[in-house]
Amino acid sequence: MSSTCEDCGSKVYRGHCTWCHEETYIAEQSWGNDEPTSFSAEFRHKLAEQEMEAKEILERQKVYE
Repeated sequence: MSSTCEDCGSKVYRGHCTWCHEETYIAEQSWGNDEPTSFSAEFRHKLAEQEMEAKEILERQKVYE
């Protein structure tokens, strides 16, 4: 299975497209900071959706391996 996004062709890292799952990238980068970050409800909802999508991508990759 390819390690690129089927939608945009960008790199997929741990099931997350670095372009399509921008909120996940932002959240991961923010957790590394010392200051607490507050995300809006809409942002957290997108994170949850992206986590579900990433799990589906990883499941599909396991089937093809």
